[in-house]
Amino acid sequence: MLHISQSKTLRLVRGIKGLKSGVFFDNLFPSFLQEGQYIAYGMDPEHIEPLDRPSYNQVYADLSTAFTILIGIFFPSVTGIMAGSNRSGDLADAQKSIPIGTIGAIVTTSTVYLSCVLLFAGTVDNLLLRDKFGQSIGGKLVVANMAWPNQWVILIGSFLSTLGAGLQSLTGAPRLLQAIAKDGIIPFLEPFAVSSKRGEPTRALILTLLICQCGILLGNVDLLAPLLSMFFLMCYGFVNLACALQTLLRTPNWRPRFKYYVQTIGLGGMKPNTVIIGWPYGWRQSEDDRTWHVFLQTVRHVSAARMALLVPKGINFFPAIGDKIAGNIDIWWIVHDGGLLMLLPFLLKQHRSWKNCKMRIFTVAQMEDNSIQIKKDLKMFLYHLRIEAEVEVVEMMDSDISAYTYERTLMMEQRNQMLRKLRLNKREKENVVDNMVEFTQATANGEDRTPLVQAIVDHHHHNDNNTKTASKVRFADPSENKEAGSEEADREEKNETESEKDKDTKEATDSDKEAAGAEKLANNVSVSPVKDKKAGGDAAKVADDVKSAFKPDEGNVRRMHTAVKLNEVIVNKSHDAQLVILNLPGPPKETYMERESNYMEFLEVLTEGLERVLMVRGGGREVITIYS
Repeated sequence: MLHISQSKTLRLVRGIKGLKSGVFFDNLFPSFLQEGQYIAYGMDPEHIEPLDRPSYNQVYADLSTAFTILIGIFFPSVTGIMAGSNRSGDLADAQKSIPIGTIGAIVTTSTVYLSCVLLFAGTVDNLLLRDKFGQSIGGKLVVANMAWPNQWVILIGSFLSTLGAGLQSLTGAPRLLQAIAKDGIIPFLEPFAVSSKRGEPTRALILTLLICQCGILLGNVDLLAPLLSMFFLMCYGFVNLACALQTLLRTPNWRPRFKYYVQTIGLGGMKPNTVIIGWPYGWRQSEDDRTWHVFLQTVRHVSAARMALLVPKGINFFPAIGDKIAGNIDIWWIVHDGGLLMLLPFLLKQHRSWKNCKMRIFTVAQMEDNSIQIKKDLKMFLYHLRIEAEVEVVEMMDSDISAYTYERTLMMEQRNQMLRKLRLNKREKENVVDNMVEFTQATANGEDRTPLVQAIVDHHHHNDNNTKTASKVRFADPSENKEAGSEEADREEKNETESEKDKDTKEATDSDKEAAGAEKLANNVSVSPVKDKKAGGDAAKVADDVKSAFKPDEGNVRRMHTAVKLNEVIVNKSHDAQLVILNLPGPPKETYMERESNYMEFLEVLTEGLERVLMVRGGGREVITIYS
């Protein structure tokens, strides 16, 4: 390297001195110059200020420099870390590849760039380092002179590196521009949202080429680099700001798989989209049907408004605000509702009361389904949703409808008919329902499911002692044949008659006669004694109604069968769960009382034996995706 000393003498100086020369300490101090000042050792004005007459043997600064200006020039060289995010749509597993690739790129580029800075400072003379175009060494690159085995290794590598960075920006920028145009945030960019037949953003690519060409026409990229750095810094700054707001607001769509992040947000719509309604407890014993009719009407209105519906059952057993519980939150994903069933337990776990609970997701499959593949697909779906949960596929056999299911359906239909035809008051309805509930609990506990005989008080007629007589209505097992049912009815009637003889012989005789008449009409039904023909006619009418109920509706039997089998599986798997979340079946379209009452009965059977239940019905518009 040629150097003119302070005595105006020209001498040859070694430009690349090596690590042992100690030049590293000479290069520690800043030497920023203004445009036109000469490059010299130190910052003495006599040496750096331009002479009165132009000199063509001096190296001078072509632009003013400062720390921020040099950072602006250098910064675009390290912006490749966002390349993976800009092409996330082309990655097979973006949420796994982007964190690994980005961190790897940052570590690699930081190591290479910082090591180059330190090695250059410890090897190259101060004047040669600041010789921007290498004029003191014949216009060559300093790094090329240091290369082994030839300078062309560095020259070709630098060219390919520059070309690669340009192509990287040229492929990433159009896709980013197209994504912004598709979001509709900036209206005048809408034409650039169009893709070609091969899915390429052709219009955005043409616009990017025009912008790049304008930068090239400037002739000096250093003039453009600080402006580009400001754009990059604004982009990164807003990304970090959005991520920070996302975490502070704890939005449900922010579920980063990579835990060490600097977060992002979307405020979302402020319009209500979910309705919570309590379960109508005691609807069976209620004298007024409106108590559960209002519930069903609300379900229908919420569905019509396409809003989500939550129905907690067993709300008294839910933890208080300050309580903390641990265990499992079981999700029975029977019907796909857009992912709302998955999102709700995730939201619950954000609260301190539920944060120690683990999520378990159960899905139901038939025996002919590929359970292994279903489990694999569901795990992959949860992986993309960034939700951690155990997955289990429950296989249910398409078994025959059991006698218990048939009996529960029969009880449900007979209850509706009896309460309607006999016009019982509130107290009498409670007696009927209590007997049914006791029988249901007994059968659920594994006791012998003997045919049920229920006492229904006849409130239309009184005996001589002004006491209400009791009708014995028997709900027979439908699997029995008519002959067996008739014999058992005769035997029960005979026992009843014998027990009443001691108390009132005449009353017992009348009871036998009326029972025989009723038996001819309804095989398995015996009716209470009455004293006049009108009462006998009423009893026969009731018997006819009950007889027609002995063959339940096939649709009701199928629905009851589904509810019973699902309840058995749910109780078996989730009996110790802190919360069970399952789909809420749709209400019947018909609005008459029998169908609505049957629907309520199905829900009771479905959730029987569970302490805390949350039934969920999606509105059809809520969608949880892997890109949210």
